[in-house]
Amino acid sequence: MANFTITYEAAGTSQTPSPIVWGDCPVLEMIADPGVGDHIYDNFSHTNLENGDVYQGLGDNAPVYVVDSLEGRVSITSGGTDNNQSILGSMVDIGHISDTAAEEAELWFEARIKVSSIADQGLFVGLAAEADIAVDFLADNSAALVSTADCIGFHVLTATPAAVGVVYQKGGAAYTAVQTGVHTLVADTYVKLGFKFNPIADTSERIKFYVNGVETTTPVTGANIAAATFPDSVNLALMLTNKTGEGVTKSLVVDWYRFAQRKPRV
Repeated sequence: MANFTITYEAAGTSQTPSPIVWGDCPVLEMIADPGVGDHIYDNFSHTNLENGDVYQGLGDNAPVYVVDSLEGRVSITSGGTDNNQSILGSMVDIGHISDTAAEEAELWFEARIKVSSIADQGLFVGLAAEADIAVDFLADNSAALVSTADCIGFHVLTATPAAVGVVYQKGGAAYTAVQTGVHTLVADTYVKLGFKFNPIADTSERIKFYVNGVETTTPVTGANIAAATFPDSVNLALMLTNKTGEGVTKSLVVDWYRFAQRKPRV
């Protein structure tokens, strides 16, 4: 029998979702038949962030608002007071990651984002428990994750405001930095941050992470997911948040995000 290798090209900073993340996602099947799975793509061009039907916007001082309704960017903007934070999150849980046989299902996530500044700004882009979506999700004076948060995604601390790390945390357990320095942010320059979970992949690489369509070095393993420090079986919602570490307004601008999860196979 012949052996075939599937490759996905077009890594880079283009506006479109990364083929390496989405090439194996049955998006058209999900759209045609919701029984296959759930798919969300939002570029915010037709989104009313004020109605509260889909998203919740929280902040210490400043609003979350659409900055360009034609092109569809949304700016998540902190106030101009030290430690102000703003959040855009989904109103309901949209997915989960689990190694329980009855719950195992492939998951895909990616967002295209940029920051207004790389000085004293912390942020998180990814998925978190809906109950954890609160203005203290990132701690004062550091932007560290609060200890109660269940989440997985990309994290930036105010002490290293250009350095993006891959992280996960189970509420009440230790914070896990999967890999630090996967990307260096540049002010007003977009980057695509994504990950996907495959419960039937080799146990050494169950969750892979991507920056601009290039796989990072360190995946999450099956053993990691089985450990008490991983948010296993936690229902997760969209979490996009930033925090200023000084008395200056900061913005996390999101061009779009995309999420999909297949229904469990059993």
